Amino acid sequence: MPDVALVIVNFRSVPDTIACVEAVRRTAADVLSEVVVVDNASGDGSVDELRRSLPEVQVIASEENRGFAAGVNAGVACTRAEHLLVLNPDCEVQEGAVASLLERMRAEPGLGVTGPLLLDGDGRPRQDAYKAWPGLWSFFVSLCLPVGHALIRTPWHPEVLTPAQIAAAAPVARVCGSALFVRRGAWNAVGEMDEGYFMYFEEVEWQRRVAQAGWGIALTKEARVVHLVQGGEGLETVPLAYLRSAFRYHRQRGRSSAAIGRVALAGIALSLGVLAAAGVWPPLAEKAARMRGGYRRLAAVARDEARRPA
Repeated sequence: MPDVALVIVNFRSVPDTIACVEAVRRTAADVLSEVVVVDNASGDGSVDELRRSLPEVQVIASEENRGFAAGVNAGVACTRAEHLLVLNPDCEVQEGAVASLLERMRAEPGLGVTGPLLLDGDGRPRQDAYKAWPGLWSFFVSLCLPVGHALIRTPWHPEVLTPAQIAAAAPVARVCGSALFVRRGAWNAVGEMDEGYFMYFEEVEWQRRVAQAGWGIALTKEARVVHLVQGGEGLETVPLAYLRSAFRYHRQRGRSSAAIGRVALAGIALSLGVLAAAGVWPPLAEKAARMRGGYRRLAAVARDEARRPA
C-alpha cells in the first residue's frame, strides 16, 4: 500500500526542490502517497513557481522563515502516511532507495528512524553517519582545524564513522538530517522537532529523544541518495548558525554557557594559530587570511553565547 509521505523544506532552491520531488516520484511512485513542500518565506516567487511546476503537490507558504525544524513540523502536520521521508532539496534519490528504506522499516517494528547511504556528486559515500551523540569534545574537534582534519577519517573521531565503518554497516547513534525516513509512530511518540533551533542540531536533538523513547535508529546502506550540499560544500569554517545551535544543544544537556564558551574559544584559538602560521607561506596567504576572518567572526559569536544564561 502507498504509505510514504515526502516532506521538503524549500528556501530559494526551487530547481533543486523540483528535481528532488521528481526523482522520488520517478523511483518510488508505487509507495508514495503524499508530497508536501513547505516554502520558508523565500520571498522570491518560489511559491508560485512551485505550484505551477508541481500542480499535484501540496505547497505550504510560510509567512516567515522560522527555520528548518518549523518547516518540517508544518509539513508533517499536513500528512497522514505511516512513514515520512524528510529530504533536503539538494538530495537526489536513487532507484530503489525508498523501497529499501520502507522494507527495512517494515521488517523491524522497533525501528523509529533510518537513513540512506549518502553519496557525493561523484557517487562516493559521504561521511554522514554518526557513532555517538555530540559532546564537548566533539564540539571542540568541529571547531579546531588541525585536530578536526587529523581525526576525520580515523576511528578516533568522537562522532563520525570512517568510510570503512560505514561500508561495514557499523551501528549508528544517529543519521544525517538531510535524509530521514521516519515511522509515524516514533514521530507521534516523541513529538515535533524543537523549533528553538533555526538550523543545525534540530534533527540531532529530535533523534536523541527518539532513542531515549526506546526506538531504534539505523543506517540502511542499500538505499542510496546523492547529497549535493548546494551552497555549503566550500565552507571554510562552520556556519555561525551551527555555532549558536551547538550552544543551545549543549545547554540542554546541562552544560553552562561559560563552559561551552571555553571549549569553543579554545578550538577557535588553536585554529587561528595554525592559520597564522600557514599564512607565512605565500601560496596560502590569501586563503589563510580569509579563513582567519571567518574564525574571528565565530569567536565573536562564541563570546556572546558564553555570556548568555542557560
